[in-house]
Amino acid sequence: MITVSFDVCSAVFDYTVALANAGRTDRITIPVLNGGERGFSNLLLGPQTQLYCTASGDEAGTGETTAGAGTSTPASILTTPN
Repeated sequence: MITVSFDVCSAVFDYTVALANAGRTDRITIPVLNGGERGFSNLLLGPQTQLYCTASGDEAGTGETTAGAGTSTPASILTTPN
């Protein structure tokens, strides 16, 4: 599970759909929140990528409502094995 802002989650989903429609694959780097610390994560996206996104609470216990680079509600991107 990767914790990101909902804006990042939406962008990843939109890009994954575009890649799938074009039959292409790409590696992207996104801002994440890991154990309360900001960082980056690489994702490989393509036609066979299976993702889902869910809203998440304040996992860092800071009371903040931001994660990653966005300023919206935190969300989690989860991948499922093919």
